[in-house]
Amino acid sequence: MTNAKGLKLQCGHYRPCDTAETQLPCVVYLHGNSGCQRDCCEVLRPLLSANITVFALDFSGSGLSDGATAPLNDSTHTHWRMSPSRIHATVW
Repeated sequence: MTNAKGLKLQCGHYRPCDTAETQLPCVVYLHGNSGCQRDCCEVLRPLLSANITVFALDFSGSGLSDGATAPLNDSTHTHWRMSPSRIHATVW
């Protein structure tokens, strides 16, 4: 995946192995400051056990993604974009 600045973002999509279902709910896991997509490991087991997939990414400058580390006051909306018409999301 690339962001609006053309930087390559590393992503992971984790799915339960024991299901034949093709459409499952998905949690989009966004790491915090100085984190990376591996931070989602703590929620993988309970979510996958409940047949919920997990999508995680490294923001630019984090983990294995391209770019320099973003300052704390940087606006993260330029890091990634997804068309709202293609995603049904619940935020908590």
